[in-house]
Amino acid sequence: MLILEGERTYPSISESIDRFLEKAEEEEVEVSYEFYPHKKHIPMITQFFGQEVRDMMMCWALFEKKQVSQEKRRA
Repeated sequence: MLILEGERTYPSISESIDRFLEKAEEEEVEVSYEFYPHKKHIPMITQFFGQEVRDMMMCWALFEKKQVSQEKRRA
């Protein structure tokens, strides 16, 4: 199993990775963990996918950002 983490990964993801690695060690599961300095989460992960998937993820991220912005205006 491969786990990747970027220096600029969201804190909640980093915390989940820490908990997962602890549990994997307890269960003696072989895990390969790699840390990438100066990397954000989404660009680091999307580098493994083709352009079509990257475009789709970018559209989703922009949609989510727009939704959050609209919710803040309503509040």
